Amino acid sequence: MTLVISDVPQFRPGQDCKKPKVLGSTLNFQGSLLCPSTSRGFHPDIIIGECISRIGPARKGEKNGVKLWNGHDFKMRDGGQMIEAVDGSHTAFHFHNFFSTIEQLRFKYKTYGHIHHTAKFAPLDVLNHELHFMVNCAMNRSQNIKSVQPFERGIASIDKANLPIAFQEVESYAQL
Repeated sequence: MTLVISDVPQFRPGQDCKKPKVLGSTLNFQGSLLCPSTSRGFHPDIIIGECISRIGPARKGEKNGVKLWNGHDFKMRDGGQMIEAVDGSHTAFHFHNFFSTIEQLRFKYKTYGHIHHTAKFAPLDVLNHELHFMVNCAMNRSQNIKSVQPFERGIASIDKANLPIAFQEVESYAQL
């Protein structure tokens, strides 16, 4: 995670750890830079180290009577501020399911987080709506999930100034 600003009030020393996360209003890419989704997410999350169990100075599980955060809390627990742009545009990027091979992607769904016991053999698009979107996008099929839709012209719909710097020239990225 890289921040464009360096002084984040929530990350100044001495936080109470009740709501230590800062979340971006996220532009999601599913499996490829060519598959941006119009649905907004809330990852990536950022949290100050002093509020994380075994990292912060308290290290014992509590700070000022507030439970320190662990890895599961960090991903799943509410407790922070969503940073949104004044014009409603995104303030962060989430590159989801970017893998070099289908086998790596299947391994993720077989072993990590939201485990699917059939991930090794089931069609990818039946495992969840994000993979369904990704497969349809990759195959240039229409999307049939109302909550997750592609931009009408793909990444060309997004103002280049609102893309990660490394991806502002899509053609160059695709050739890598």
